[in-house]
Amino acid sequence: GFAFSVPYYYSTTSYIGLNETLVHCAEKGERFGECLSLQICVGANTTHETHVSELFPSDFYVPVYHDAAMSNLLNGTCNVLFTNMHAERTAELEMDSGRNAYSAMVPRFVEPHAIVTRHEEDGGHEFGDIATWTIMALIYGEAHNITKDPSKCMPYEESLPTNPADLDYMKAVHCVGNHGEILSSFREEHYRLNNDVDFAINYLNKGEAMIAGIPLGDLTQPPPTGRAVGKLGRIRRDNELRCGVFLPDNFNSSLEDSRGLTGLTGLNVEYCMTVSAAVLNGDTNHCILVPLRYSDKEDAYRALNNGTVDLI
Repeated sequence: GFAFSVPYYYSTTSYIGLNETLVHCAEKGERFGECLSLQICVGANTTHETHVSELFPSDFYVPVYHDAAMSNLLNGTCNVLFTNMHAERTAELEMDSGRNAYSAMVPRFVEPHAIVTRHEEDGGHEFGDIATWTIMALIYGEAHNITKDPSKCMPYEESLPTNPADLDYMKAVHCVGNHGEILSSFREEHYRLNNDVDFAINYLNKGEAMIAGIPLGDLTQPPPTGRAVGKLGRIRRDNELRCGVFLPDNFNSSLEDSRGLTGLTGLNVEYCMTVSAAVLNGDTNHCILVPLRYSDKEDAYRALNNGTVDLI
C-alpha cells in the first residue's frame, strides 16, 4: 500500500467563468431563480468532482477531462469552471474568450498536498515516517523562527544513524529552509499574507495530522535491525533519492538529461530537496528529479509502485 505524509499545504480552488452572476451562484451554492441555468465543469474522477458532487445535484455539474475543461467552458458545455485558483487561469480564460472573466470572491480549500511513499514489508513504513518528520521539522522551524543556515548544514560527525528516529531532521531546515521560507515564493502563501487569510499551510501542534505517516495496507512491523533496511537502506547504498515531480505536458525537455531534471524550480522540487537533506546527510546534490506528467497520474503511481521513484 501507500503511506501519506502530514499535508504540507492545501491548494486553493475557486469557481471561474464569463457570467458573473452564475459564478456567484456557484459560490453561494444556489440553484434556483437566476441560478437555474448553472452548469459547472469539473475534472472527472478527481477530488474536485467529489467536492462539487457534495454541494450540487448531478444535473448541475458536468465531469470532463481536466485538459478539456477550458474548452468545454468556452463551447457552452458549462458556464462555470471549478478549478485550482490562480491568476494565470483567469487570464487564460479572458485571452481565449476576449471577454472579462470572473472568479468567486472567497476561495475554497479542499486539496491537501502530501508526500506519498510506498509501504514495503522490509522497513518501507519507516521511509514514510521520514517524509512526515521532515515536514514537521519544517513546520517547527517556522514556528520557532529557525531559518536556513548553511553554516549548520553539516554532515554528522560520526556515521549516519540507522534508526530513522535518530536522524537530525533540522538539517532539512538548515540546508533548505523552513516551511514559511519554502512557501514564501509561491502564490498560495503570497495570497495568504496579502489577504490575511489563514489557510494555506499546517501549523505546529494545532491538530492538523498525526505525527507518524498514515500507512495504507499491511501494518505488520518489521523486526528490529541495527542498520537501515528497505527503501531507506537502498537510498543510502545508492547515495541518491529519486523524487518524482509533476510537469506540464509542454515542459521544455532541454532541461532534462540522463541524471533527471536540471535547472528546475518549484514547490515539488523544494520538498524533494528537504527529504534528500534529511535522508542523505544534508546532501541535496544527489536528489534525482524524475519527470512525471500531469496528464498521466496513473503512470506516476505505477512509477512509485515499481520503484522507478522513491516518492512523488
